[in-house]
Amino acid sequence: MSLLATTERLLMKYLPPAAIKPLQQLKAKLPTRLPQGPPVAVMYVNDGEIRSYVGLNNFYSFLLATEATDADAVLRFYSPTGKRVLTHHISLQHFGANVVDVAGLFAQRGVTSPHGIVAVQITPRHPRRVAYRELVIAFSHFFIFFEGNGSVAQVHPLSHIGSHNAPGEPFESSQLVTTRGLAGLEALQYNPGTQPRPVESRLLDATTREVVARSATTIRGLGATRTLFRIADLPRVPDQLLFAADRLPSSNSKPMLRRVFDSGVFTMSHA
Repeated sequence: MSLLATTERLLMKYLPPAAIKPLQQLKAKLPTRLPQGPPVAVMYVNDGEIRSYVGLNNFYSFLLATEATDADAVLRFYSPTGKRVLTHHISLQHFGANVVDVAGLFAQRGVTSPHGIVAVQITPRHPRRVAYRELVIAFSHFFIFFEGNGSVAQVHPLSHIGSHNAPGEPFESSQLVTTRGLAGLEALQYNPGTQPRPVESRLLDATTREVVARSATTIRGLGATRTLFRIADLPRVPDQLLFAADRLPSSNSKPMLRRVFDSGVFTMSHA
């Protein structure tokens, strides 16, 4: 418990009721800092074939349009093994937006990492303004874009990083994946927690629920992995597939599914 909270508790306990209300009114005017949730995370891919772009907008401007808000964004990039490889700062003007080209940034800073987690925290330049209290707890909002082989995909984050993440439940996607014209199905899975998590990815026959293929791995804390199922390597190819996992690394860390077609183009979405 913080010193301020402890002091408040003692005052509430020992002061007469008539003195408490003025103190509560004073507290409402104090410049307390905007409370924020942990950094929000999603996977990036930077393998020479696929290029990732982190799309940032000053969402505080849209939540509180009449409060002129410049903001600062901190991007932390992690490797597949969970090692932090880069921290990058960027400014966002009121109603402003910006984009970070991961490949360009890594080349500029001498970083090599084929994929991993990017975690973002966006903070108002003056986080103690009273107006921000209306937001209660703020979680950063952004998007990531993937480009390559004539394809473009857009995905939003689902998780925030930190030791609070506990292992998730067994998972089965509600998406049906049609195998006609499909060359491969790739699961991009990350672990937003700080402890290693074993995960087994599975492809199921959508009609019989029989397991057609499986692949097990252990994802390190703040790490990420890519699991590619080549359609030609499957023992049999149903007309439609389902993706499943024995459990997720955290409660909502659903993987992204990348469908690669015979032409080389791909689509990507959350599983």
